[in-house]
Amino acid sequence: MTGLLGHAACVRTLLCAGAALGGLLATLPAAAADEAWRVRVGPGRITWHEDVDFRIAGQPAPGAGATLEDRTTLLAEIGYSFTPNWSANLTLGVPPTSDIQGKGTAEGFGKLGEVEYGPIAMSLQYQFDGAYGLRPYLGAGAVYFLVMDEKDGNVSNLKIDNAWGSLLQAGVEYQFSPRMGVFVDFKKLFLNTEGRGNLPALGGAPVKADVDLDPTVATLGVVFRF
Repeated sequence: MTGLLGHAACVRTLLCAGAALGGLLATLPAAAADEAWRVRVGPGRITWHEDVDFRIAGQPAPGAGATLEDRTTLLAEIGYSFTPNWSANLTLGVPPTSDIQGKGTAEGFGKLGEVEYGPIAMSLQYQFDGAYGLRPYLGAGAVYFLVMDEKDGNVSNLKIDNAWGSLLQAGVEYQFSPRMGVFVDFKKLFLNTEGRGNLPALGGAPVKADVDLDPTVATLGVVFRF
């Protein structure tokens, strides 16, 4: 049931993101003849930089932390260039699953659980005029951390909140034809969420965590223009 609810939430969020992008495009100036849609697709490496503040039974747990497993997944960024240099972009990905492990004084609890999440991001991007087929770009925008499913480990009743955050982006494309090329992309995400559950090892004591996730996402792939 949790998985079905998570997927339903994913569909709703994707529709909202698509509607928001469509609304943004509707307000932009009409595109010139040489402007185009673009799709960048390739594997993305998600590297977490967690900072976890634990409270057990309402009391601070000094030195207790947690780590999320770094993952690689398939990402796609759909972009629309409304001037030769500016574009609006929507990034989606195949939902990965990461194990959550205890760290520091919580290391003895082992695997706390696992979480399946859907990466969704919207950004505004400026692409510089380049030379020899190279076009660097910078971007900034918003990201939504969509939790699709949680599974208990040594924490029972595990629940992790969805969260909005921000992102910064930098990358470069190399166009070897008007319609195809390759790219390297780097995103820094700033996210804060909250997790909660119970610790059977401590008699079911409630545990709560305030989590700064702040991952980096590095993507290498192919770009198509049409």
